[in-house]
Order: sequence, then structure tokens, then C-alpha cells
Amino acid sequence: METLYSIIASAKSYLPTLDEDRVIRAYEFAAEAHKDQKRFSGEPYIIHPLEVAQLLLEYHPDENTIIGALLHDVAEDTPVTLDEIEEAFGSDVRGLCEGMMKLSKVRSKLNDPQVENLRKLFLAMAKDFRVVLIKLCDRLHNMGTLQHVRPDKQTRIAQETLYIYAPIASRLGIYRLKSQLEELCFAYLAPTTYKDIQQQIAKTDRWREQYIDTARRILLEIFAKEGIQARIDGRVKSLYSIFRKMQRKNKNSITEIFDVFAMRVILPDIYKHGTPYIGHLYTALGILHNHFTPLSNRFKDYIAVPKVNGYRSLHTTLVGLGPKDHSQPTEIQIRTETMHQEAEYGVAAHWIYEEQGVIPSSAGSHAKLLSDFAFHGEQPSRSSGQEFHEQHQWITSISEIGREIVSNQELLENLRSDTFQDRIFVLTPRGDVKDLPHGATPIDFAYAVHTEIGNHCTAARVNGTIVPLDYELKSGEVVDITTRKNAAPNQQWLSFVKTNHARNRIRAWFRSFDEEKHLRHGRKLMNEKLRQWGKAPLDVTLSALKHYDQRNLTFKERRELLCEIGRGAVLPSAVLRKIFSLNELLEERQQRAIRQQPAQPAAQHANDTAERILLVAGQRQVPYHFVQCCDASTTDELVGYITRGRGVSIHIQTCPVIRKSDPARIVPVRPADKNFSVKIGVHADDRIGMLRDISNVFAKFLTNIIEVADHKVAGGISRTEYTIDISNLDQLEKILAQLEKIPNVRRAFKVN
Repeated sequence: METLYSIIASAKSYLPTLDEDRVIRAYEFAAEAHKDQKRFSGEPYIIHPLEVAQLLLEYHPDENTIIGALLHDVAEDTPVTLDEIEEAFGSDVRGLCEGMMKLSKVRSKLNDPQVENLRKLFLAMAKDFRVVLIKLCDRLHNMGTLQHVRPDKQTRIAQETLYIYAPIASRLGIYRLKSQLEELCFAYLAPTTYKDIQQQIAKTDRWREQYIDTARRILLEIFAKEGIQARIDGRVKSLYSIFRKMQRKNKNSITEIFDVFAMRVILPDIYKHGTPYIGHLYTALGILHNHFTPLSNRFKDYIAVPKVNGYRSLHTTLVGLGPKDHSQPTEIQIRTETMHQEAEYGVAAHWIYEEQGVIPSSAGSHAKLLSDFAFHGEQPSRSSGQEFHEQHQWITSISEIGREIVSNQELLENLRSDTFQDRIFVLTPRGDVKDLPHGATPIDFAYAVHTEIGNHCTAARVNGTIVPLDYELKSGEVVDITTRKNAAPNQQWLSFVKTNHARNRIRAWFRSFDEEKHLRHGRKLMNEKLRQWGKAPLDVTLSALKHYDQRNLTFKERRELLCEIGRGAVLPSAVLRKIFSLNELLEERQQRAIRQQPAQPAAQHANDTAERILLVAGQRQVPYHFVQCCDASTTDELVGYITRGRGVSIHIQTCPVIRKSDPARIVPVRPADKNFSVKIGVHADDRIGMLRDISNVFAKFLTNIIEVADHKVAGGISRTEYTIDISNLDQLEKILAQLEKIPNVRRAFKVN
């Protein structure tokens, strides 16, 4: 009973009108129903619903949700019926218990337990958010006691939790639950790696505490001088988050990544004219950037563009914050108190707002807000509930996926590759919602509606305006597809569609062509690509394809290769790279220019080498300088040492000085990608603003224009050549494709 009274005391701290007797009756009701049951640990079963209710309190649920947590297994695991629960505690509690019961009772014809649980969860999610929160807390407690079940069951439950429940918590913005679930799963699925990272973190505890304390003191002093009230704390990222970061960056030790922890700057909520004000967040950001060196590529504004789950915050990384002898880049997160609650508790934060009086409300609005969370009635205002409404759209759409997929493998692959990535929701003209991955295009939308719509698509309108077929759709847009009976897919669609469904449907259409059509279409596509790169078209014997992929193809094999291009199985750009070397495609002009230059003195050559751009810790903007101790050059294997106030000093990796230096201040260094100078020709119908539009394409791809030459206008057609710097073939191909999309441009091609 001690745990029960603790639950009641915690709940009364935010629910002063809590009916204690009703909660005690719910406990006694559950205890009586479960009296003959034991957990795998041997404990009385009633311990489990008590612990679930205790976990749930962190999210400030209402009275019925607490009672629902206490009763969540009664109807499923005991002879007690839902009617008896409704008679004792009302229809709302019955609905919660019924929702939890459905997670177990809904059956499919598939045997994979992960797939079954996915479908059960989706069916429940679209009806009442409170059921989802109870289920997540139920899973969290089960994960915390997983040591009492068989090893094979431990692995299955941990995998299911990591792949299904943790991503759902993340998608709803409940990062606290997400991190707790991931941490427990990590310990069971990769125990050796888990312990290794845990030990590495433990070794740096003392240093990290000193760093966080010093950084907190420095930040508080800076803000105090500026008259800004701020709450500062530092947190170490979860072990699973650190593990994933090490995987992405291919690192073996936590000392090789600098954002193992982050500092949070939490500012008070400010309201002007009744609406939230965020200007003080950007003021705080500017103050920090004035005191320390920011890494520009590490700045993210999640306030202007929130994450899909509603997360809002400013992220920046600063060099020079912390103890003088332990200077390293430090991640800073700036947010208001409200944003902080949202970051920790996701959509459940709205309950907490209501209790703290953040959202203006009238008597009884707490119950109304809970009704909104159950997806009934009108939605809350933007400040309190629009993000939650967007969560509901996602929940509803993924429930449809669970019902439509017919095979285990297809369902799991679709969910892991699509559902739990960033999603967008677009509308048909009739108002039907289509759920697509971020970056999806009108072509993806067309195939999501129907294969025949995709196969015969000729144009698209978004919100009534014609857009290119590779336009990136955004949530809330209305998409209208124009079709024509004799229209057919374009092979270029494969280069920009995002969904596997669209890609597979396009390829299936090309496979339906007969061989001669494939051959003609493949020759046309290949000649267009050759022309674009300034190469001669294919001759009768297809000799240009003879040495494809360093082989010696027969004429029959060359024809088969063209057929593959025509049916969409092979891209012309991929073939181009396997019949011409990099020098032949990019470096011809550069090599001729080098041969025409007079020889340079050795000293001057050394200086030129030293001026090549280096990436310090993967960043271009970090100031650096070479030192004399080891006479390093960009041709050596390099490392950097973070100095105080003088940027990063560059050394060779075997330098004796660097070996004696503090390893915490050493960062990786490598040369930036080599640039190639190429000439591009553009033929277009002349019009006002043409040169501006072309220059904008170069700017979009961060391309430097070295020279503009041979600009001629004859018969209304302009012919212009641009010499530009590029870093790789992909960049050049994208530039040429974008140039040819500019209105009035006839062709864009590489000039030899």
C-alpha cells in the first residue's frame, strides 16, 4: 500500500481535486482480480500495475488515466469483464481498458509477433492517446524487469521495443520515454558494447563534471552581465545515442566525438499581447556568438523550422567554452521553459501546461483537453495543440499501413524505412490524406493514389499552381495530378522519386516495353547524356560502350546494355562513368591549362600546397594555422590541436609535440575535396533575367564561377559559356539538370 499512497500524494500535487477513495477502490479492485497471479520474478502481479501508474505520474495524467493504468491488465488477464469495470468506474475508464485490451486481443493471420504488435498498437493509437502513454509506460516497466525472462524472449522483446515502441515515443516527442526505452534495449541487444561505452563514460566523469560546472558558471556570468535570467544545466547524452553517433561517424572511442554532452540554456516564457515571444532566445544566441567562436555548420534553428514531432530549440556549437586546459567544441541548446517541457514530455506536456497555468483556460478545461487528446471534439489552439493535431494525422495514417500491407517482410521494411523517418501529409483534391516520406514528389504522390495515375501522369498542381514533377511536397499541400491516356513514365523519374513503391512501379512499366522500344529509348537517353557531357553520340556499332566497366563487350552485349538503359534498370549517368575516366570527364581543360603554365619555383609550390583548404573536425569554417615544429603540409597525415584564442594548430600525426599534448584538445584534420574546373555551355531563348536565373543555379550548389565567356545573342537565342569549379561528378550532373529546368533554356552541356 505504500506505493499506492505515494501515487496518491504525487497525483494530488497537481490534481488537488483527486478522488482518493476512487483511486484506492481501483487498486483494491485490481489487487482482488490479480490475487492468484505472479510475475516471472515471483512478485505478486499487482506490483506491475502499481509501477506503471507510478511511471505515468511523470506526465501528469488525469484521474481516469491513473485508474486505467491500475486496471490495464484486469480485463485481459482475469475473469473480470469490461462491463464490470464500467459499472464500477465509468465509461471513460472502460474505454482505456478496452484500448489496452485491444493491443493484445487484435489478431492477424501473420505469425511474426513484431508485426502483430505493430498492428495492435496502430489500431489503438488512432483512438486515444492516453492508451498509447499507458502502453509505453507498461513496456518501460516490463523492460526494467526483463532479466527475469528467458534470454531468447529478452532479445525478442528488446528488438520489438527498439524498432517499434521507442520510435513511436520519439515521433510523439516524448524523448524521456524514448531514451529510457533505448537504453534498456541497448543493454540487452549489445551488452558488450553497452558496458564498454558505460566504462568509457565513467572514466571521464570527474573531468566532465568539472567541464559542465565551469561552463555553467561562465554562461551564468555572461547572461547576468547582460541582464538575462537563465537556467543552465548540462546533460550527458544517453549511451545508445552516443553509440549511434559513434556508428555514424565510424569512431571507436567516445574521445573521438566532441558532443557527448550538451549544455541547455533555458529562458523564461515571455508573452506579448497574449502570444508567446521568442526574440529573447535569439538575443541570447547572439550574445554567445559574440563571446565564443561558433561552428557555422553546426547551427540549427528548430524554432523557425520545428522537427516533425514538434520539437523546438536553437542548437549551436561553440569553441572556447569550458576550463582553460580542456577547450573543446560544446553543444548549446537554447529554449524557453515551455519548449523544454515539450522536449521532455512531447504531446503529454500539454497536461503539464494546463496544471501550471501556462495555457489560459476556463473551469473544467482540463477534462476538455483530455477529450481533445482522445481525438474527439474541437482541437486546441496553436499554442496548446496544433502540434498535437499533426501527431494525430501521422498516427491515423500509419494505422492504414498496418491494415493494407499483406506480407510480414513488406510491412517491417516499409515501417523501418518509411514510417519512422520524417513524414509529410499531403491531400488529394477530395481531402484524402496521403502519408509520404520527407522529400517526396508529385510522382510519389501519384503512385500512392494509384499505379495507373502514376503511369499516365503528365503534370501536377500544388495548391492550384503548376509545379515541376520533382517538386518536394510539404505537409498540408493539396496535390492534383493531370493524366493523359497515351502518356508514359519517364526514365528520369527514377533519379528523384523517394518511395520504393513509386520506384518499383516505374521499373515495372519499363520492363513491359518490348526489346526494340527499349533499344530505341536507351539509345536516345544515352545520346542525350553524351551530348550533355560534350561527347560524340553512339555510332552504328556502339563502339563507345565496348569497354564498359573495364570489360570487352560484344555487339550483342552492347545492345543488351542499351535495352537495360531503355527499361530503366541502368541509369545513363552510371554508364557514362564506366566508359570514361574521371580525367576524360572533368580534367581535360584543367590538364591542358596546367601544361600551358610556366614552371613554378619549388618554394612557391610549397606555399600553394599550404593554402589548400582543410577540414578541421569535418568543418570548413574553423580558423587554423601551420606550425614550424614538424613542418607539416597538406600532403601529410594531419591532426589539429585546439589552442586558446589562436584557432587550431596543424601538425603531422607523428609530431613529438602533439604526442605530449592533451588528447581532449586534439581533433581530426583532412584536406577538403579537390575541385575541378569545367566549362558549361547554355543555349536558351533570350529573355530578361536569364543570366540571373542561371547564376542562381550555380549559387544553389555553392559553385564558384571563374569566367563567363562567348555570350552571344543571334536570332533570339543566347549562347553562353561558363567556367566553374566543381568537386565531383554528382555536383556537375545536378547542375546540368537544374539548368535545363530553367524556363526558355534549350540545352545545358559540358564543353570540351
